[in-house]
Amino acid sequence: MILLIITVSFVHNCVYRLDNMDVRSSLLRYISIENRSSICNSVLFYDAIESTQETAIFLAESNSKLEKALIVANEQRQGMGRSGKVWMSPYGGIWFSLIVRPKVASYKSSLLTFIASLSVCDAIRSETGLDSKIKWPNDIVINSKKVSGILTSIGVENTKLKYAILGVGLNSNLDDKSLNLMNKSVGSDYEITSLKRELSDKWTDSGSLLISILQKIGDYHGMLEIDELQFLDKWKTRCETINKHIRVVNKDKSQYEGLASDVASDGSLIIKIANGEIIRVSESDVTILVLAK
Repeated sequence: MILLIITVSFVHNCVYRLDNMDVRSSLLRYISIENRSSICNSVLFYDAIESTQETAIFLAESNSKLEKALIVANEQRQGMGRSGKVWMSPYGGIWFSLIVRPKVASYKSSLLTFIASLSVCDAIRSETGLDSKIKWPNDIVINSKKVSGILTSIGVENTKLKYAILGVGLNSNLDDKSLNLMNKSVGSDYEITSLKRELSDKWTDSGSLLISILQKIGDYHGMLEIDELQFLDKWKTRCETINKHIRVVNKDKSQYEGLASDVASDGSLIIKIANGEIIRVSESDVTILVLAK
């Protein structure tokens, strides 16, 4: 395997595989053109890493001035998923974590997950034409099959948000062998797919797709800070969970069903259960299963 040592801007000194030059070249061009006005002004490239999310958290905690830094890898050995689950991240996907320091109240930090999910959803649509949708709170699906997941990690001090790490795993060009392994690992709750599979084996330009995601994160980050209601309305147009009959599975494995009627301003899901009671659930509390009609 050939490795390339690169240095870009003021953070980087990592290794990246030459056979994925489209991502590297696209990011370098993006940073050069956009400079510090963009959502990303520095990049750490890795061929293989334990977790881009863990690395980003360490960097954010170590340097309070570090922001708009992107950690991206060809592969993750221990990618982080929700609730401590491992996110399988073989070669052929887009795996990255972005450090931001947003002006958002800590109790609304789940809206940062919405920024990432809407950005990934819209980027897939614009770059591939696929009808991607958001499954509350953090999954991107195509034909009800999962193609991407979002994980947001935050640092809080005295109730104030110090930083947020937007972690994205996107199955762009995964082969069938990798997808089959993923599907075996998650069981039967949902099916995992890739853009390549949904495009009948057509390869996706990962560099262009990643740049599109970053640009949209920047746009929606600005929209959220200026007009929260407009941002939420935009997000809701992409969410497939709203107005669907769902099953809620709590951490203690207890379950109930109801209609997902709306999403509140703090990102929680509003559910109307059978007896007419209205309840709210947060993304850390439950697993949501969309039921067939």
